[in-house]
Amino acid sequence: MITARIFNPFSIPLVALCILLACGCGERRLSPSEASGAEVGSRSAGYLSRVYSLRFANLQGQQQSLQGLAGRTFLLVFWAPWCVLCRDEMESLQRLAVHMGPKALPIVAVAVQTSAAAVESWQHEHGELPFQILLDSSGDAQRYFGLSSLPVAVVIDGKGEAIPFPDPESGIPLRRIEGARDWGSYEVVRAFKELLQVKQP
Repeated sequence: MITARIFNPFSIPLVALCILLACGCGERRLSPSEASGAEVGSRSAGYLSRVYSLRFANLQGQQQSLQGLAGRTFLLVFWAPWCVLCRDEMESLQRLAVHMGPKALPIVAVAVQTSAAAVESWQHEHGELPFQILLDSSGDAQRYFGLSSLPVAVVIDGKGEAIPFPDPESGIPLRRIEGARDWGSYEVVRAFKELLQVKQP
């Protein structure tokens, strides 16, 4: 039942402030019904190591997991074709992929709340992504990582655990980096090479 509310003029500044805080800057937030779970940084190492058991679908509809990346450090990025800020994220990730190469740093882009057709349409418009693309069709990964905004990036080590990595914007090591970032910058490439002990050019 819809009920009327008494107008309170002093509530306007408060409402405006709430809207600004909810919008955030540099990221597209999901609604409470779209996300649940705790922050990645607060989960135990044992829990995070089960990342390999998460099930995804590739663009051909085949089910697969991240088990093939066990023992390797990789960058896991959550995005969606409808996320405007994700466009810049994907463009910078392409530059990172070129600098690092798939053997040194696998990149996995997991599209949430979307379809294979939408991802293919996005690639047709913006260019094909040079790294693995998976779909979180079931929403399991979204709940597992407690996503509340897009894009989100997490560096996973060889044990399947989220590890701190310098935020490309602030330089502060974080287990979870929310919002669009420039992943193709010299500083980020250098940080990954130092992490992976790849020889500098």
